[in-house]
This record gives sequence, structure tokens and C-alpha cells, in this order.
Amino acid sequence: MASIALFVFAGACWRPVVWLQIRMVAMAQKAVRGGAALPDAYWRYAQWWEWLGYPALWRCWPCFI
Repeated sequence: MASIALFVFAGACWRPVVWLQIRMVAMAQKAVRGGAALPDAYWRYAQWWEWLGYPALWRCWPCFI
């Protein structure tokens, strides 16, 4: 039962992380095409990515040990 709870928690974190990654790629591609710097939103998304991504990762690995 604990492993299911860990997977649910990890999934709840990873879903927005995937959305953030897709948006960040689009922003980076637009910046490269336009020869501009990355927008501030990119760095906010990167911070959210870290805050959500690492906890999800650390909740998944015990399920496989």
C-alpha cells in the first residue's frame, strides 16, 4: 500500500513537471530563433521544475528497492 501512495505522490508531482518541460522547451526555442535571452518565465518554470521534480524522484526510487 505504501508503494502505491508513493507512486500517486510522484505522479501528482510529475504531471506538472512534464507540462513545465514542454513550455520551457518552447520558450528556449523561441529565444534561440529570435536571438533573445530566455524570458523571466523560463526561470520561474525552472524553479518550479526543481521544486516538483526532485521530490517526485525521491518518492519513486524506494518503490524499486
